[in-house]
Amino acid sequence: MMDHSDVTNNNGVEIDNSQHTRNKGLNRDPFHPGAPDVENSLHLPDEINELNSEGLVRISIRPDSHGRFGFNVKGGIDHGMPIIVSRVGANMPADLCIPRLSEGDQILFINHKDVSNQTHLQVVNMIRAASEQNYGTLELLVKPSDYVTDDVNDDNPIPDSGDAPPVPPRSYNSSIRRPTLSLEKFARNSKRLTRFSLKSSSNNAMDRDHNNSTVHRYSFSGSTLLDSMIELESHLADGSLLNQFEHLPRRKSGLTMNVSRLSENSIKNRYRDISPYDQTRVILKQGSGDYINASFVNMEFPKCGVNLRYIAAQGPLPNTYGDFWQMCWEQQVCLIVMLTAISERGRVSFIHYQYIITDIAYREFDISQIPSHRASLQSVLRKQTETRRISQLQYISWPDHGVPNDTDQLISFVEQVQRIRGKNQTPIVVHCSAGIGRTGVLIAIETSINLMECNYPVKPLELVQRMREHRAMLIQTT
Repeated sequence: MMDHSDVTNNNGVEIDNSQHTRNKGLNRDPFHPGAPDVENSLHLPDEINELNSEGLVRISIRPDSHGRFGFNVKGGIDHGMPIIVSRVGANMPADLCIPRLSEGDQILFINHKDVSNQTHLQVVNMIRAASEQNYGTLELLVKPSDYVTDDVNDDNPIPDSGDAPPVPPRSYNSSIRRPTLSLEKFARNSKRLTRFSLKSSSNNAMDRDHNNSTVHRYSFSGSTLLDSMIELESHLADGSLLNQFEHLPRRKSGLTMNVSRLSENSIKNRYRDISPYDQTRVILKQGSGDYINASFVNMEFPKCGVNLRYIAAQGPLPNTYGDFWQMCWEQQVCLIVMLTAISERGRVSFIHYQYIITDIAYREFDISQIPSHRASLQSVLRKQTETRRISQLQYISWPDHGVPNDTDQLISFVEQVQRIRGKNQTPIVVHCSAGIGRTGVLIAIETSINLMECNYPVKPLELVQRMREHRAMLIQTT
């Protein structure tokens, strides 16, 4: 899961146009999933054909059976940049057509229409409309690969929209991935689940949130754990789960973020568009002010006794690490879960806040490390005469723009979070860089494991919706 992504222009990069063959005269396969039928193929105007001499490429794409072309775009006149292909889904029509669409391609025309003066939303709507018009064919005129998707200005993210499914990181090697059981077999045979009875249960704690308000059920209707596993496998296979996920509201309607936008607080935000709700933010009692970019996230399911309390936070900034430790002290935190390396892709994500004591000593705190043979780092936090021990778990094999290669390792890590948490009812702090991507995934995984242990159905869309009622955009993928 990724916290942020941007688009940047790589000036001076030498572009190889050999992979983009011109359409004219090309023998196309009418049975190819991404190729238009020969008789339905549309032709661009002559004035556009003349542009091909400048290295431009015409691409025709037919949608799949779900109406998807399988790519995302960024940019638009409202964002001050051209329309760039930011993602192409593997084995999707945009990936399979000839010539194929590539990440970084600049889109100039969509179905004969110049998009240079179109907003991001207008372009997205033009692409969506193409699956219902123009014989379902999407005709693009593109300038190949002048841009690449890279994260160089995280405080000004560019929206990324489309129907391409999330992709694994580029370093992922599918050839060495261990084969996995189907979800149904997993539910029947896993050592984890055979510890629990897979009996039918009419109780369903997923139908209500902690305020007894109705939670939208989407398409998951299974009343037992096994039912939910079978449905999950089915929805993953046909792509409907990803489609529904993309249409989930990213924030809770009616909640505000006014405090985070105050001038004295805006400098405490890592990203301008990622802020806590006023209604669920952590309020500091002491320190440089009462604001910190952190949110209470309570995953409570009274019917099965699951009540997991989290503080989802951004990675501390140089001017907020004192506030970070103040928060940990006031909330009696016993565990910090850190889901990123200090430095990622050559850039410092945040400072070594666990080692800095100067400013904290000023606030009557003292932090010292203690030797530990466990996988977790332990710190002793002292204020005046009271001493508390805080454990810290760090997962460093989770790329900012991707997913962990070893899922078993990730599950083992989450199980260690469970063990250290124990029956402690105080919140644990979970943070990555922005506090929404990897942070949200860990919360969802631990909650799911606890629901499975209680023999309750796991419904991921409802989990995401519930989390976003506490912190906007939790589980961000773009």
